Amino acid sequence: MNASESIFLTQAENDKYALLMEIVGLKRDELPVKKRIELSRNNQPLVEDVNLRQVAMLLNRSYGSLYNMYMSIIWGPKGNYRTGC
Repeated sequence: MNASESIFLTQAENDKYALLMEIVGLKRDELPVKKRIELSRNNQPLVEDVNLRQVAMLLNRSYGSLYNMYMSIIWGPKGNYRTGC
């Protein structure tokens, strides 16, 4: 099995996934319950925009590293915009 067929996340991918889940959790907590239920029923994403400075402050992390990690989640490894994020 080569590296591209591995079913396990690398540490960098695991960090990206954890960041994404933290952002979604923070944004979810900001929404009123009624709005969350409505979005869930309509299969709409909870996160439409992200204030990375606010996220960095809440997570006690540097803005620059969060920005780079978030952009790699959104744009992917080859600079192609990911539409399902």
